[in-house]
Parts: sequence; C-alpha cells; structure tokens
Amino acid sequence: MLEERAPGQLYLADLNHAAARLVGATREEAIGRGVFELWPRERSTMLAHNLSRCLESGEVIRYQARIGLPDGRRELDIHLIPLERSGEDLRRILVHALDLTEQRHQSRQLNTLERVYRTAVENSPDTIARYDQQCRRIYANGAFVRVSGRSMSDLLGKTPLEVPGGPTADAYQRAIKTVLYSGEPTDFELKWRDGEGDELCTLISLTPERDGQGTVVSVLAVGRDITDIESYRRQLHHLSNFDTLSGLPNRDQFYRRLQQMMADADAHQGRVGMMLLDLDRFRIINDSLGHSIGDALLYEMAIRLLQHTEESGFVARLGGDEFALLIADIDGRQEMSDRAKALQSLVARPCRVEEHELVLSASIGIAVYPDDGRAVDDLLKFADSALHHVKENGRDGFRFYDQWLTVGLTERMLLETELRTATQRTELEVYYQPKIDLRYGRVLGCEALVRWNNPRRGLLAPDSFISIAEETGTIVEMGDWVLRTACAAAVRWNQGGAQRFTVAVNLSARQFVGQDLVGTVQKILLETGCRPQWIELEITESLLLDDRTETRQTLDDLHALGLKIAIDDFGTGYSALSYLARFPIDVLKIDRAFVQGVEQDSKQEKLLRGIVGLACSLEIELVAEGVENSRQADYLIELGCPTGQGYLFARPMPEADLLTWLARYRNWPDQEPGAI
Repeated sequence: MLEERAPGQLYLADLNHAAARLVGATREEAIGRGVFELWPRERSTMLAHNLSRCLESGEVIRYQARIGLPDGRRELDIHLIPLERSGEDLRRILVHALDLTEQRHQSRQLNTLERVYRTAVENSPDTIARYDQQCRRIYANGAFVRVSGRSMSDLLGKTPLEVPGGPTADAYQRAIKTVLYSGEPTDFELKWRDGEGDELCTLISLTPERDGQGTVVSVLAVGRDITDIESYRRQLHHLSNFDTLSGLPNRDQFYRRLQQMMADADAHQGRVGMMLLDLDRFRIINDSLGHSIGDALLYEMAIRLLQHTEESGFVARLGGDEFALLIADIDGRQEMSDRAKALQSLVARPCRVEEHELVLSASIGIAVYPDDGRAVDDLLKFADSALHHVKENGRDGFRFYDQWLTVGLTERMLLETELRTATQRTELEVYYQPKIDLRYGRVLGCEALVRWNNPRRGLLAPDSFISIAEETGTIVEMGDWVLRTACAAAVRWNQGGAQRFTVAVNLSARQFVGQDLVGTVQKILLETGCRPQWIELEITESLLLDDRTETRQTLDDLHALGLKIAIDDFGTGYSALSYLARFPIDVLKIDRAFVQGVEQDSKQEKLLRGIVGLACSLEIELVAEGVENSRQADYLIELGCPTGQGYLFARPMPEADLLTWLARYRNWPDQEPGAI
C-alpha cells in the first residue's frame, strides 16, 4: 500500500512478502521508502503517470506493464485502487500486482506450438481429416484436398460415402462408425483411384477423440500413402507364387492348386490328370547357345502351354525345363493320351530364337488321381518316375505310371548319389578302342571311353550313367579325370615309338561352360608330360551351334596348343555345315548309323558320299565308327574314308588288354610291343 505524505510524494506504507520479492528488498527494508527510490522515475514513467491519474481521479486504474527488476523483466497485471482518506488526511493507494510472466511465457509457447502444429498439419504429406458423430467431415488438411481432387467446400460437411463415394468409401465409413461406437483406435487400408485413374493405397489410422466427459465426439483420420509398399507386396506375392522367367505359377502354387483340384474331385467323384513335361536335350541348347537363348526358348514354350490349356487346365513351371500340367474332370487314360500327343506336336513346332531355328521334342510322364495315388507327393513322384522312364528309353514320348516304375526311379536316385563319389573311390576305369588305317591295317591310336565299376551293379557302360553325370554336373570332374588318365597312357605308349599313337578323349559341353577348360588341359599336359599332338579332343556336334565368342576362342586356344579337334557322331545332331569352316575342326567321326545301313540303303550311301566329299573339300580327316565287318571296311575305303573303329577290329578294353591285343595284331608296325 502506498500513501502520499506530501503532494506527489508516495511512500510504501505496507507490502506483503510477494511484493517485497518483486521489488528486490525485504519487507522491513522496503516500508517507509519512496516508491521511486525502488523504481526510479525515469524507468517507471508509466507507473508514475498512472499513480497520478489514480490520485487525481479517484478511480481504479488497471494496466499491464513489463518492469525491469533485479531478477529480470517481469510482466505484471497491475490494479491501482484509491482508498478513503485516513484520519491523518493522507491519501492512500492499494497496489495489487499479478505476475503474468510465466503465464505469458507459456501462452507464447502454446501459440508457437500451435503455429508449428498447424503448419505441420497443413503441409504434411499425410492426409488428415476429422469426422463428427454422423461421420461428416469437419476438417481436412491441404494434402487431403490435393489427393482427393476436390475443393474444401465439397469435402467439408460430407460423409465418405457422399464424397468421394463408391464401394471402398462405404467400407471406410463403416470403419469410422466402428471407432465411434467402440472407442478403440484402428488402422484401415483404403484402395481407391485418383483423378488419373491410377490405383492408390492409403493406410489410415483412425483415432477416437473424447470430450471432458469421455464421450467420443469425433474421429481423427491420418492417412499415409503406401502405394509403393503395396506394389512391393504384390511383387513379393508374385515372386513367391510365380516363376520370374516364364510368368507361370511356380511349384508352391502348383501344390496348392493340385490339392484344391483333388478336393473338388473327391466332392464330385472325378479324376485329376497330372502331366510332367520335360524338354528333351534342352541342356545341350542351353549350354551351347547360351542362357539367353535357353531362356527365350523356355518363355516361348510357356506361352504355347498356356494357350493349349486355356481354362481347361492348369500349367506351372517346376524348374529348369520341367513343366507340370493339371487337367480336371478327365474321362480316363484315353483323354490324357490325346492331350499328351497334342502337347508333343505343340512342342515339336519349330521355334525361331534370334538367328536360330530350333526344333525340340518332349518327354511326358502321367499320373492320375485317385487311380495312382491319393497324396500330392506320391502323385508327383509317380509322374516323375514315368517321365524318367521315357527319358531313359529314347525320349520324345509319354508314359503312364506303373507301380514297378517307382523301383526304377529309386535306383536312379541311388546312382546319382553313388556317382558323386565314384571318382574319389577310384571306381572309374578307362577302356580303349583302337582306330585302324583301313587301307594298310595299321593301328593309328585309340579312343578313351569311361566305365564305372559300381559296387552294387558291376561294370557299367557310359549309357547307364553319362546322362546322370551331365544333369548333376559331375561330368566336369569325371571328364578331367579321364583326360588325365588318357594323357598318362599316351605318354607310356609313345615312348620310343617310331609312329605317333593318338588317344581321343571326349569332352562334355558342360566343360565349356563356366570352366577354365584351356587352363585345365594345359595343367594336365604339364603334369603328365604329354605332348599335345598325342591327344585328340572329341566334341559333340551340338556344340557347333554355339557361335559365341567364348566358345570359339576356347576351341581356337586348344587347337593352338597343338591338340586335334574332332566332331563325334557327325550327321546325327543339329548339323550346321557352315560352321565347319568357322571352327578349327581337324576330324569328323561318322556316326555308326551311316555305316550300318550303307550296304542296303542307297540314301545312306548318298549321305555318306556327301560327308566324305565335304570332308575332302575342307581337308578334314574322317573316322568311321561302328565298323563290324570287312564288307563295310572295303566300302568305306572305296568311298574315300581311310580310318575306322569298331567290333571288326576290337571292342573297348582296359589298358592291359589293349597292350596284349597290340602285341598280337598282325600289322602292328615293326617294333617291340613293350615299347607301347
């Protein structure tokens, strides 16, 4: 409280402790002192002015001021209340000051936060909207307006079903009602189309908003665009259910569809036909022409199979070149036979891939539900065993499952396992078949042929396991071992000999793919001390299809080392005669099929004469395989083929037997047998 002791002189008559803290003095120190001792007049002009007004007018004066005090500037709400004169006839003023400093600070913070919040909400990429208890939209931020393609006036006051409307909006509005009634937050995925017609996906978080009594009065909807995530999810779903190369359903989806079709068949007492289709010799094309050609061929076959099945069946790619077809409600085996024949014709149609025109055949294994089995895995196993039977018996055909076939499939799997370790267990052996100069009867060399001493089945010829080795990849290790063994033998046989003794070794197409074949050959020649001119490398005719730089370079490098390059079984595969001039080919080995029929078949004779003429014009050596009698040998000499091998001279034999045979052979050159 202030009192005027002289005109215009105001002193502190009393004050409480809060006021004392405000002026920066104790209560005892402040009482009796002049107001402007504590607040100098030059710093408190507003206070001085309002005190004068209060004294003169006798009215209550209220104002707000920021006053510098020892503890800093304070914001005060000040009431100046004039009091009645006291008995001493002194005028008094009651000063009531409310410190608003902290309140104003908090208010400014709230205003700042509100501006930040409003700016964030209005500029957020997320859509934000609020819905009242009737699901009417009472707020929408800028992102919501932009994404919806509507004006704010069109959006506010409308329910989702009204704007934008449609079946997805109906589901969305029901989700809002659920939150209003339950009071529980939830998430909702909304799929819709924008003004451009593009499908979008938004994840909307719906949060209930309550009043002071806890009643849900509105729902806040915050939506985030997850179109990219939804697209990624669809891609993952596609990858987990469809083959990436062909676009066909994959093995997992095949299993699910088969189970569904089996259940439908049980309900209607029907049958389901399963066909496993394998493209014959596809691996040769893939390895020789390259994976890009192979992939294009697989895609073309997938399109053909889809067009064949249409809506009457289901087709999937199980992996590699193996496809599966399911046919529901079949009548019996006759229908499946007709379909298998149609598929064979479909596959056999020429396929043009880049500059190559390729013709394939198919092997098909068939199993029928429930006739052959009632379990998914059993049916697949049974169809697979039928398929393998077709492949092992010449390919290009189809077969229904028979119970005894399962035994054959089990045996094949066992052979695959045993073959993987056959080289380490020294179960492989090289047999040699001599090559003869038909004109003079001289032995020119031999061909190295692998045999397998299987502990269970005895000695196995290549026909029993080479295809398995090709499929499993063990042919690479096996081929390296045969080459090393043949090189070591060539060294022994050529020591001290006046005449070169050449050993021919077969190479697999798989040894050209992803392998350093040239480096391997160089290493083996160095380790064994074998001269390159003692070795002849035989390749399959299908490798001529490979016009890639890498394959041609490999053959050129091998030829540059001094090794001869021969084409085995010439005339039976994918003949591409123009390639003979482009690759370093030294020898053509005429397939036994031409030799066996040459005496009776005039066409065979013409073909054989053509091959001989071609080889002579290109200065390529000729070797006839499968010579079994002297008439064939004489005929070959007459045609101009000087070299042959076959049972007329000797069957393939171990090295020890070959040495014995050479010692007895009447026209062996004049040298000691032990020298070879």
